[in-house]
Order: sequence, then C-alpha cells, then structure tokens
Amino acid sequence: MSHQAYRGRLARLYLADPQDPESFELVAGLRSNAVSLDNDLQDATTLDSQGFRELLPDAGVQRLTIEAEGLANDSAAWARLQASAVARQVERARVTFDNGDSFQGDVCIARFVRTGSYNEAETFSLTLESSGPVSFTAGGGTP
Repeated sequence: MSHQAYRGRLARLYLADPQDPESFELVAGLRSNAVSLDNDLQDATTLDSQGFRELLPDAGVQRLTIEAEGLANDSAAWARLQASAVARQVERARVTFDNGDSFQGDVCIARFVRTGSYNEAETFSLTLESSGPVSFTAGGGTP
C-alpha cells in the first residue's frame, strides 16, 4: 500500500472579502496546523438491537476546530485577524493545504496569540471554531 506524505508549509488561511463573501483574500501562511473534526453521535439503540449499540446516521452536532500558527500576509491582515478576534466576529474562511485539500465555512477566532522576539518575525497562533456547516474539498494531489 502506497502512502503519500505532504509538506505542511503550504497551508494558508483565507478570509472572505466583506463585500463579496465568496471572494477570499489570503491573510496568513500557516507554519503548523492541527485540524479536528468532532462528531457527537446519537444513540439509537432499541430492544431489537440484540445488545449492540446502534447509531442514528447524520444526527448530532458536528464541529470543526483548526489550531494553527503562522505569519500574517501584511499589516492589513494583522489588523483584520486581531480585530476579528477582539470583536468575536464570525467570518467566512477557507483553509487550504499542500495537497489541495480545503475546508470552507463560517468560523470564529476562539483564541488569538501574538508572539514576537528580538530579531525575528512576529507570529501568531489561533484557534478557529466552526459556526454552521463546513464544506471539505479533497485536493487529490499537490497543487
């Protein structure tokens, strides 16, 4: 069985243009990221289940969490990320990966940290939490 590994350095965060929610602007390159898709399962076990648990398909709450750190694209991107975090805004976002995979949907910045040290670029770390449906598109290879 063949397994393909991908570089993590090409992960990017895009936010929708406020005037055109389907037009996205690159705001940051992500140095590291962790994606978690959580599904709260709904038990549908009955007396007819013969002692085995049964789950109700497509039920329960689904949640996407993305934790990432990286570099903002420019000073306007810094300002937008920080303002969104302070205001607890829900924004339309897209996160893309090296192999072409992407997640897109409404998110809120649940955690935002700016980090800097002498003679190095200022970086950030953030946690994005989904709000509403999120779409996943498989890339199928390196872009």
